[in-house]
Amino acid sequence: MLGYLRICAFEECTIMPEPSLTCQHTIESESSLSTAVIEAVSEASDTASRDLPPLHEVVDPDALNDLFKPQLDGESRTDGEVSFVYDGYEVVVEQETVEVWDAEANTSG
Repeated sequence: MLGYLRICAFEECTIMPEPSLTCQHTIESESSLSTAVIEAVSEASDTASRDLPPLHEVVDPDALNDLFKPQLDGESRTDGEVSFVYDGYEVVVEQETVEVWDAEANTSG
C-alpha cells in the first residue's frame, strides 16, 4: 500500500506520494561517513560505487567526515543530522546511520 502526504498552503492542497526508505546503512567505526554514504547509495541503487557520480559534486566529503568527530573536550557528538540529494536519492546522515530515501517520491505527483 502506497502512503501519501497532503501538503496544504493557502487552502490549496497537493497530494504527493510518501517518500520511501530505500536503504538504512549502519556506519562501521573504521569507515568514514563519506564512504558509508557511497556504500549506502550503491546498495540502494544497485549500482557499483565506482559508477556513482563523485560525492564532492554535492557535498564536501572532508566536512562530512568531520561532522560527528568528537568535540575538542573529547565528548562525542550525539545529535544532529545532515541531508542532501545524491544520485537521485535523499541521503540523511546521523551519527551512526545513513538513510537513503527515494527522492523521486518526494518530487513526483
